[in-house]
Amino acid sequence: MENTYMDEEFTKKLVAQGQHRQFIGGKWDEIGRLQFEYLKSKGLKPKHRLLDVGCGSLRGGVHFVPYLKAKHYYGFDLNMSLIKAGLNIEISNLGLCHKVDLENFSTATDFQYPQHWPSMDMALALSLLTHLNYNSICTCLKNTCQILKKGGRFYATIFEVSEEDAENAVFQCDEVTTYPRQDPFHYTRSRIEQAAESSGLMLIDIEEFEHPRKQKMAIFERK
Repeated sequence: MENTYMDEEFTKKLVAQGQHRQFIGGKWDEIGRLQFEYLKSKGLKPKHRLLDVGCGSLRGGVHFVPYLKAKHYYGFDLNMSLIKAGLNIEISNLGLCHKVDLENFSTATDFQYPQHWPSMDMALALSLLTHLNYNSICTCLKNTCQILKKGGRFYATIFEVSEEDAENAVFQCDEVTTYPRQDPFHYTRSRIEQAAESSGLMLIDIEEFEHPRKQKMAIFERK
């Protein structure tokens, strides 16, 4: 899956076919609106700077860009073709190109955010950690911690399982079964706490989140 996601030529063909919404998991309107309303309920204001980690083709961005002040939405992803599809198709169709700047979007394989970016008030990773192994999660948390303001929060969805199920395949819903060592991954609360502690973050909670595929929301705060 990861290799396909990072294949720019393959992605360009999908974008040309109008498949950029389906490629990132579908449920475009439902999940896009869900993450927007969730962060608003957690205190997101138009003045805040938001980093969308794994922004894809801006399923969330189409809601955040109209709400936030101009150029306060930042997107990071592995695949620039998806980002450009979000900007050139979705944001353009909304007539909101004046509210975004290509400098606010970046790609890298190791979560290295541009040094010129300012500190963020909030960060979000929707359906990203669910595809990452433990070492990659630690890297993501560590680097995202460094770009957050002190006290800033990082909201990231995960598949949580009990300690008893940690080494088993776990049926989550009709569409998803998760695994300990292959994508899609699941983790125990203690494992996520360890990753946060090693990254300069504190795990505040893992709470229910009305995700159609039963993902939960892990809430981290920069110490």
